[in-house]
Amino acid sequence: MRLDRIQLSQLRCYLPPEGREESPELVHYRMLIADGVEPLVAQQVCWQHFGMDDCQRSLRDYWQSCLVEHHGWTACRYRQLVIAYRERIERGDVVVPMLVLARRGSNEQHRLHWICFTPSLNDVSTTVAI
Repeated sequence: MRLDRIQLSQLRCYLPPEGREESPELVHYRMLIADGVEPLVAQQVCWQHFGMDDCQRSLRDYWQSCLVEHHGWTACRYRQLVIAYRERIERGDVVVPMLVLARRGSNEQHRLHWICFTPSLNDVSTTVAI
């Protein structure tokens, strides 16, 4: 087991979140489908808007990323961590996020724990956020 201390601003470089699912091309395509546009028409609209090569690259990258285990560490989850940390700091909470990485080759998710200090109790406690 190893414990590394990383500044939140460096976390993205140390543990890059998987964000290919959120590429502008795929997001736009999904929005069109949700609005009731036929899949073929939605694809053609995206090709016109982003270019055929970029749409195909985005889709290829997305499918390739599905073959690699990211243990649930997505761009959305990364943003949730940053927002939660900022909100806690703004409230004056003394907290440190601790990200416990899943074992390689497992289907586990990375787990987020909040290490909290309560001055009135001189106590340190841990809460888990999934």
